Amino acid sequence: MLRLLLLLVLLSSLGRALAQIPELPAPPVARYYLGLSAQHDDFQQAGGNSLAELVVPVQASVGYRLRPRLTLQFALTYSRPTFDYSKLSSRQQSAGSDYGNEYVGQASWRRLSWAVLARYALRRPARRLQLDLLGGYVLQQMRYRSFYQYTYTDYGTNVSSTTSFREGYAYELGRLTAGLGARYRCAQRLEIVLDATLNSYVMALRSVPDPGLSLGLRYGLGSR
Repeated sequence: MLRLLLLLVLLSSLGRALAQIPELPAPPVARYYLGLSAQHDDFQQAGGNSLAELVVPVQASVGYRLRPRLTLQFALTYSRPTFDYSKLSSRQQSAGSDYGNEYVGQASWRRLSWAVLARYALRRPARRLQLDLLGGYVLQQMRYRSFYQYTYTDYGTNVSSTTSFREGYAYELGRLTAGLGARYRCAQRLEIVLDATLNSYVMALRSVPDPGLSLGLRYGLGSR
């Protein structure tokens, strides 16, 4: 019973202390904003492994407020994963044989995502925590380039042979995106933004949508 009373007193004291923390003043409604975030989806994939380097797609965005709750956003996401063929090189030694496989070269995937989104705030602009409905169109562009030189060497006979390989292609696809965004105002004009989306290619709207996430910051400019 005594512990319960102490807990109630502690919670009451904590509640009074939190109530006395001053709220940030409501900022003027920004006319524009600039944003920078990290993104991950099935096209702009964040990650890496023992063969490919760690890559985090970066998105830059700019927004224009059409109405107090409605914003038009333009965004560009860029990533360029690479693969170093030298990681495939090896040398095999056993009884009666000694040979090596040497690779030199690199493969790269340059990925660009151009997005036009509408964001509608579900709460009044003065609120510190905001929720947005968002939706729009994304154009995805990918360019693949690969070149490597392969050398096989028989160290027992000191004989080697070399071949080269080169490949490249490019494509672009459009997709529709929709989701929910959360924004938390941590300073007068600075917000932390988390967006969760579902994305579906225009040519395959009946397929299961792919999820996407982005996390970053945005800074408001100007006022209405």
